[in-house]
Amino acid sequence: MALATLPGLAVLVVPPLLILHRGVLVRQLEFAATRDEKTGLFNTTGWHRLAVHELARAERANSQVGVLMVDLDHFKRVNDTYGHLAGDVVLKAVAVAISAEVRDYDAVGRFGGEEFVVLVSASDERDVFAVAERIRHAVARLEIGVSLGETGPTKIAGLSASIGIATYPEAGTVLQKVLHAADTALYQAKNTGRNKVVLVNP
Repeated sequence: MALATLPGLAVLVVPPLLILHRGVLVRQLEFAATRDEKTGLFNTTGWHRLAVHELARAERANSQVGVLMVDLDHFKRVNDTYGHLAGDVVLKAVAVAISAEVRDYDAVGRFGGEEFVVLVSASDERDVFAVAERIRHAVARLEIGVSLGETGPTKIAGLSASIGIATYPEAGTVLQKVLHAADTALYQAKNTGRNKVVLVNP
């Protein structure tokens, strides 16, 4: 109403509003560019960016950081049995379960498919291993309700996860080396029975 009766106010009011709107839009686009749309976790780009920053901080503080590669075992069976929409519900539930077992300043990301990655600040390898075991047990406890259309609701349970761990600086002083070590540990976990945690620091 004020603008209608005093159009001269537009010169003073509209530019700040446009700047504010643009700032909000930029922040929304930046958030979307670093987040996985299915789970709300960091995507690969967002997680890498944060992880590089945290490793640099750990170097300055002479502290340790753990990287966990978490892979759901036999996830293809979930999609084949219940459908991809149910599979998406499972991924969201797993994302929530993993996030609940770490602190707010630890970083959880989804690397695509059924693979998640976690960056954990810790005092030693035992702390990182304990976090991984908490995550593994949290996944195993999940009972996820899904709707299957005409057949009605059902619960998906009996999930498990294999987890590979590596720590900075023991596994390497750059992120790529630590990720490679964690990935190697993950494959060991999957190739030796699954549903376990393996730590590798070459």
